[in-house]
Amino acid sequence: MIVSVIIDQIKFSPVTQSYVITLKELSGIRTVNIVIGPFEAQAIAFALDKVPIQRPLTHDLLKQVILALNGKIKKTTISKLEGNTYFANLEMELPNNLIINIDSRPSDAIALAIRMNIPILVNDSILGMNESEDAMQFMVNQEQEEMHVSLSESERLQKELDQAISQENYEKAALLRDKLKEISKEHNS
Repeated sequence: MIVSVIIDQIKFSPVTQSYVITLKELSGIRTVNIVIGPFEAQAIAFALDKVPIQRPLTHDLLKQVILALNGKIKKTTISKLEGNTYFANLEMELPNNLIINIDSRPSDAIALAIRMNIPILVNDSILGMNESEDAMQFMVNQEQEEMHVSLSESERLQKELDQAISQENYEKAALLRDKLKEISKEHNS
C-alpha cells in the first residue's frame, strides 16, 4: 500500500554533519527519517520557503526541461529501504501517453515534487520502520539540545542571511535560515 506524506521537518545534525528530512503520513502519525545531503536539503528548503533565487538550481532546471518537453511527473514514491539506503521512483507521463518510471534518490524526488506540486508517496511497509542509526542519533541529539540566543543574535543572523542570499551562497543561507527558525521557535515557547 502507498501512503501520502508531507514534509514534517528538515534538521541539521552537527554530530553526523548531515541533514535529516522527516516525512509524516498525511492521515496518521507514522514518520520516516531520511538522511540527505546539504545541497538537496537546501534545494528542498528553498522550494518549501519559496526563496527567490537569481538563477535556477538543478531541480528548477529539471522541472523546466520536463515542462518544455510537454512531460508531466504524475507522482513520486519512496519505494523501498535496503540497509540504510532509501530508493525512490518518479512516474513521468510523456505527450504520447507513454508512462516511464525513473529511479531517483528520495531527496531529488522530493525536491522535484515540491517544485511540480505533485504528491509525495511512501510505501506503507517503510513508514515507522527503524530508521538509519544516523537519523535516530540525530533525533536524540536534537531533543537533548537547548539553545539560548538573544534578540541581537537573531538580528545578526538575519543580516548574514541577507548577505548570503545576495552573494548566492545558498548553502550558508539555508543553514542560517534553519538557525533563525530554531531561535524563533525557542522565543515563542
